[in-house]
Amino acid sequence: MLTRGGLVPYVELPLADGDSPVRLSKVMVGPTLHPDLALNAARELLESKSIRCKVELTKTPYRWW
Repeated sequence: MLTRGGLVPYVELPLADGDSPVRLSKVMVGPTLHPDLALNAARELLESKSIRCKVELTKTPYRWW
């Protein structure tokens, strides 16, 4: 995916297998310019899919150049 910050590598994963949500132990969010918004968005997405797991911010710093 291409963004204003450059090329962002990603992997698409299904969040449900039919009617059953996938099992995740933890989701790491970031680095991002707006970490609190991204953290809340990830939590809300997972909750909407009935997926319960830890959601944490990465400690990797966000670089803007």
